[in-house]
Amino acid sequence: MRVLESCPGCLWKNYGPIVDFGKVIDWDQWTGEDFFFVWPLTGHRLCTERAARWLETSGIRSFVLGRGFELLERKRNSLNFGIPRGALSEVLPEDLALKYGKPLGLE
Repeated sequence: MRVLESCPGCLWKNYGPIVDFGKVIDWDQWTGEDFFFVWPLTGHRLCTERAARWLETSGIRSFVLGRGFELLERKRNSLNFGIPRGALSEVLPEDLALKYGKPLGLE
């Protein structure tokens, strides 16, 4: 994904569509946590295989497990408009937004 438009004043950015789903996750930036999301896809919570296995056996029913980015890949054409996002602090507590976002200019 790449930035199509941005506003330096409010940190709003509009990201283009996903071109290569195999490169959506930058494993060098992954913190090793079982639950995470990939910026700017904040509406899609991801989890490790270990966490998925636990969820499946836990009795919890308020989740849906997919495999990879299958849903987004099937709806590829609907992503052609881009994905608008503001600052990381809109979806994370301020301390985490600074910790993870500042090095990337996303805070």
